[in-house]
Amino acid sequence: MRLLLPTLTFLLITGCASIPQRDLENLRPGMDKDMVLNKVGNPKRTFRANGQDHWIYVYFENDIQMSRQLDFADGKLLKVGLPISKQSLERALENAESMEEFESKAREHQRKNSNFKDVDGG
Repeated sequence: MRLLLPTLTFLLITGCASIPQRDLENLRPGMDKDMVLNKVGNPKRTFRANGQDHWIYVYFENDIQMSRQLDFADGKLLKVGLPISKQSLERALENAESMEEFESKAREHQRKNSNFKDVDGG
């Protein structure tokens, strides 16, 4: 019994940490949401914008928190975004000297990592 709890804890931690990191690379445009869920499990966050669903997967790579965004339209995967570290995004946003610069950096991050559609022309 004393070995059971540490063994189960280890399996849970290693199993959860490795799924998205490895399997996100195997996703392909055109896969439906059920196929994605079967391959990589539930996303950390979801949101809907501009008629598309967006899923955010968070995982650790070499002790660095990373995230990737998946974009869906009509239930089909459109794009798997590039990996981005939480620290690099936070650092860029923290260094903004004004709210306008903060918004500009946040929009630039969105443009690079998703199918961002700027509604105000900025």
